[in-house]
Amino acid sequence: RRTGVVMGVTVPLVSTEDAILSKLEWARKAESERQLRDVAAMIGAQGPSLDRDSIERWACSLGVLDTWRTLAGS
Repeated sequence: RRTGVVMGVTVPLVSTEDAILSKLEWARKAESERQLRDVAAMIGAQGPSLDRDSIERWACSLGVLDTWRTLAGS
């Protein structure tokens, strides 16, 4: 996490990559299709700017690599 200023208030921010990993974990634990749709939308919105190597490494550690690869089309 990092911090940023939103409307003059310092708030914690999470990277898109971290949000994707969190949603992939949640989808696995809760069998949530909504989380998978969210991840697909995030991939579509961020496209090539995502740090895919980092996501791959963490997805492997978290046990969600297959799901990530399916959604990412890799």
